[in-house]
Amino acid sequence: MTQPSFKFASIRLALRFNYVIFPLDQRDFFAGLRDIGFIIVKELPRNVPPGMTATVAGAIARVDGMVLDMDMDRQVIGLEGSSVELVIEKFGQVESLLSDRFGLDLGQNTMFYETIASFQLQTGREPISTMSKLPGFERTIDCFGTVMGRTVTPLAIRMRLSESLPSDKEWFEITIEPFMINPKARYYVSTIFRSPERNKVVDFTKQLQTRVSEVVNSLENLSQ
Repeated sequence: MTQPSFKFASIRLALRFNYVIFPLDQRDFFAGLRDIGFIIVKELPRNVPPGMTATVAGAIARVDGMVLDMDMDRQVIGLEGSSVELVIEKFGQVESLLSDRFGLDLGQNTMFYETIASFQLQTGREPISTMSKLPGFERTIDCFGTVMGRTVTPLAIRMRLSESLPSDKEWFEITIEPFMINPKARYYVSTIFRSPERNKVVDFTKQLQTRVSEVVNSLENLSQ
């Protein structure tokens, strides 16, 4: 395989708290975000009665082309961008803000971390041909062909973490398919990696391009 070329559509790194109620005062949190370089894009409602909290969800701030989102009901904070390195770096600054300024013990009070990524990949080989020639699908192809009454062939491959469910704290899935606009030249890859262990998620995110390159290279070798 020639040196692969990656084009990220998006990569999102997030955490979900494990508190009974959302552990941040929004106004203080927004002020802290400004202090580390974020621009607030969703201001809080005015004239909220004392003791009441306005629920905030969606994109709340931007920095360097990345978007920070927050969902108070789900206790989720996430940062999305198109650069793996920048997302990891700035998300780490948000974590430091949460722990240093607001005293949150993220190690004890985070339910899970999660990376969701989607991107295009070029290897110099034909993705649609690779998928069509993968071995081991003969019985599945025969089943589909018999039911549909047409000749069929695999278009994509999707894998998950064995013995795990999408709702579990520990989850992984990856989908590899031809990029539909240009199926002879590009793959489209989407991944989700979730774990209560921060280092697992961050390390996976850092190694994402290398690991996906190895997987695609293996698939292309199998299809020869």
